[in-house]
Amino acid sequence: MIASSTKSTPGSASEPAVPEPQATQRDVRPVSPARRRVRMILLLMLATLWAYRNSFAAPFTFDDTHAIVDNNAIRHLWPLSGVWISLRPLTNLTLAVNFHFGELNTFGYHVFNFFVHIVAGLALFGVVRRTLLLPRFAGRFETSADGIAFVSALLWMVHPLQTESVTYVIQRCESMMGMFMLLSLYCFLRGAAGRWSWLWQLGCAASMLAATWSKEVAVVMPAVLLLYDWVFLQSSPGEMLRRRGFVHLLVVLAALRLVWAALPAAVGPSEEAIAKGAEVSAGFGYQGVTAWEYFRSQPGVILHYLRLTFWPHPLNIDYGWPVAHGFWQVIVPGVVVTLMFVASAIGCWRRSPFGFLGMSFFIVLAPTSSFMPIADLAFEHRMYVPLASVVVLVVAVLYGLSLRAIEDESARRLALRTAVTLATLCLIITTVNRNRDYAEHIPLWAKSVELSPWNYRALFTYGQVLGRDGQSEAQIEQLEKSLKIIERGKTHTGLGIAHARLGDTVKAIEHYEAAIRTDPSYVLGYINYGNFRAREGDFPAAVDLYRRALKVQPNHGQAAFRLGMALYQN
Repeated sequence: MIASSTKSTPGSASEPAVPEPQATQRDVRPVSPARRRVRMILLLMLATLWAYRNSFAAPFTFDDTHAIVDNNAIRHLWPLSGVWISLRPLTNLTLAVNFHFGELNTFGYHVFNFFVHIVAGLALFGVVRRTLLLPRFAGRFETSADGIAFVSALLWMVHPLQTESVTYVIQRCESMMGMFMLLSLYCFLRGAAGRWSWLWQLGCAASMLAATWSKEVAVVMPAVLLLYDWVFLQSSPGEMLRRRGFVHLLVVLAALRLVWAALPAAVGPSEEAIAKGAEVSAGFGYQGVTAWEYFRSQPGVILHYLRLTFWPHPLNIDYGWPVAHGFWQVIVPGVVVTLMFVASAIGCWRRSPFGFLGMSFFIVLAPTSSFMPIADLAFEHRMYVPLASVVVLVVAVLYGLSLRAIEDESARRLALRTAVTLATLCLIITTVNRNRDYAEHIPLWAKSVELSPWNYRALFTYGQVLGRDGQSEAQIEQLEKSLKIIERGKTHTGLGIAHARLGDTVKAIEHYEAAIRTDPSYVLGYINYGNFRAREGDFPAAVDLYRRALKVQPNHGQAAFRLGMALYQN
């Protein structure tokens, strides 16, 4: 059989026409920029929630005790005059709201801290994104601004260095201050470049005021805004005054209000305040470290902060950072940090964005990392806002390097996404592990003692948490180590309680006596010794001790109550 070689023509009369195949794929519509930003915001929130998912049940720790648990000022929301006290009234008010709805249940406190951190991160996202779209950059980041802002905010929000400001409850003062500082910068930017400028300027000033009501470090914000105006808005001094002089004046007035309110603290608490139980362990001018000792130690602290930015392990809740001595501790770090500062200052003068990032890092750290001595030389929560400068700088530099190193756009995107994903996963895992430390007192303080065996306060606190766990022998061991470093009435009292719990009356009395001899102003030394005497049936001695406590602090409720009970049983 021979096959027919006749070809039929489509559409001929002998054979019906076969239609051409039609494309079955749906038209792929590009995601709108607004929808893409919404997805980014949701992803930022989800990633941060994943990093802090195990933080919401963490107990109060360290300064939470006197700032929250023993703080009578937050027990009532009304009248506000009872809450709106101290240099951080807004922080105090949020604690009062938490106590009103949940008393000492830590869940609500952690939810609020997490919310503050989310808002701060979103504000950072907005600041970076809108800054890159300013006319100063002539459209160079029109397609990449969202991505750079997203990565910067993401790494900042999930970074484990932030746990001390988020999971450690009372350090909401740091995160609240950071949130309002970033909101102030965002409002300043919107007021300079968009509609309703007067409304945004008022928002900038209001955010600045709220920042000062959260923590005193916000006093530096006017300098940050001036530098931002100079570098990114490219304003001359005359143009600054003409266009944005009003908002600059408002933020300066807010800072001056804080300076005026802080003047009493600058010279230390009065004798009357101390008699009423004022805290004297923190603040300016009365912590036993000279301005020179503090200043020469800070370069090493700053370099440590930067190391933790790139390698956030190990973290320590209480460093007890020692004063720097010698060539390697003073000169070498001092030279390195000085060169960084000079480079940042020169860059800022030349209106370099990198110069602004460097100077803003130093400016925000200045109140706690310069020549003004405060109670502790180093704390991780002080990096809450400065960390943003470092992260944004690193992200911008790496993005610029990727443009030069990888010409193919698809390959570059794959490399960047892979790097960001790996970095984010590493940071989240480290943050989760750090939050696991906060979940229990003993591991948290055991790690602190391991990292800072010279820190008498960490040893004392570790001993106390061991004692609350019923480990009296271990408590005594840690408190005796603390006592060898520095003798304090509080430590003697802890040893007295521990020995009394073990039935060693002689050593208990020895330490109780040493407590009131070492620190005659320590009220709890008299009260705990009085409690011991009352349990032993020596009510006359207990009455005398409670009365001595009331002489030190006449309005102490516990001392008055114990005195009444002892008089009744005497």
